Amino acid sequence: MKRSALLLIACLLLGVVTFAQQNPADAPASKEDVERYLTIMCTRDMMKTMMDNMSSHVRQRLKERLEKQSEYEPRRGRSSDQDGG
Repeated sequence: MKRSALLLIACLLLGVVTFAQQNPADAPASKEDVERYLTIMCTRDMMKTMMDNMSSHVRQRLKERLEKQSEYEPRRGRSSDQDGG
């Protein structure tokens, strides 16, 4: 008796949930809504600034790495030239 009552209550609760109406305010955002949001948040400017900063850091690191590599290269070059010639 208890099982059948619990089963009936569970079915009624699930039924109520499935027939509930959606609120129009909860509808997914349209493409225009998303574009408006991104414009308001200035994401294009933030992304451009972030990419500029990242590229300048990458260039700086690459320059440092190449300078460091050029310091070690002549030593290796001389030893390999002497061995080969």
